[in-house]
Amino acid sequence: MPVQFQDGNMPDNVDNTLRGNSVSPGKINFIQSFLNNLNDSICITNEQGIITDANKAFCCMIDKGKSELKGKSLGLIFSGNNAERILKKCFGSNQKRKPRHYYEKKIHLWNGSIIRVDISVIFHNTSTGDPMVLYIFKALTIPKGKDEQLEKLREVCAEKEKYVLRIESINRDLENACTAAETRNREKSSFLANMSHELRTPMNGILGFAEMLKKPGLSAQKQSLFIQIIEQSGQRMLNIIDDIINISNIEAGLVELSPVKINLNIILKQLYDFFLPEAEKKGLWLNLQIPVNESTIKTDRQKLEQVISNLIKNALKFTDKGRIEIGYHNNGADLTIFIRDTGIGISTTDQANIFNRFWKKSKMHEGSGLGVAISKSYTEMMGGNISVKSDEGAGSCFYIDFPLKKL
Repeated sequence: MPVQFQDGNMPDNVDNTLRGNSVSPGKINFIQSFLNNLNDSICITNEQGIITDANKAFCCMIDKGKSELKGKSLGLIFSGNNAERILKKCFGSNQKRKPRHYYEKKIHLWNGSIIRVDISVIFHNTSTGDPMVLYIFKALTIPKGKDEQLEKLREVCAEKEKYVLRIESINRDLENACTAAETRNREKSSFLANMSHELRTPMNGILGFAEMLKKPGLSAQKQSLFIQIIEQSGQRMLNIIDDIINISNIEAGLVELSPVKINLNIILKQLYDFFLPEAEKKGLWLNLQIPVNESTIKTDRQKLEQVISNLIKNALKFTDKGRIEIGYHNNGADLTIFIRDTGIGISTTDQANIFNRFWKKSKMHEGSGLGVAISKSYTEMMGGNISVKSDEGAGSCFYIDFPLKKL
């Protein structure tokens, strides 16, 4: 029969369970006197765990009188901890009713106190056939101050565990930082090799055509052409150097913002007028889309202009036919500037890398490949976000989003 640890009425034969029909009253008194004078706490229950008797030591340990204990479940005087499991284990897995011993158990009592005991469990069948169970709780002698020492040791162990976890976390962060640093070093090495090529190309153009200008008998037309090539090469080199300086300052954290109030309609109209001749030269339609109601915002004018200029330059570079649209819309909560083109588009793989520093889309197109990365850094410094939507071969659209509350 499985044990049930719950309150119940005292069986009618509780006294007979202890006494047994074959035990004389004198022997019973002797046994009870013997049990009451033992230092060990002793409790007797029936097979259902209902207390039928207990000695004085047990009553003192539990801090309850014998009359309060009789008829109560032994499990209820503990606070649902390992003692409860011990009692269930005695009945649930001890079919042969062999004695059991449990050493150095920490028991939480009903009143909140804690005791450490050795527990012995003995089964016995009375002459009436009613089984009874004898529990012997032997209190352990704990040296003075040991509890406090154990508690301090546990606290030290807990703190040590925290430090170990913290160190493991720091080590993981260091490993990630080392991996990121190695990746960044490889990117920088690739970037420096690429910049060496980018700088050498315009430099060769400058030196080569400067040498050709020295030739006697050169026509005015050729002189004008060579000078134009030298100027273009010089401007290209200057743009590359500017990008290198800008990205270096960003990496070093030396960039500072200078916010001022600006009229976005005026800014976009000026950029439109500046890039219109280049677009017309390539046979592209450059379209400006700005709302009638002007938007005045406070931000760093120079950096905002550079961000938009970089994106327009990219659109012109990678668009051979069709159109380029520049504009913005303001919904009251967010302001979004867009640069849309009908160029070669960007693959899904390249979209994942295009905002990375020191990454270049193609060696077939001149430039440092830093414009988009610089634009992203400046946009985020100004409290905005930059993103792209594109289909390879079907054009691209870059979005610069600014929450108006941050401007």
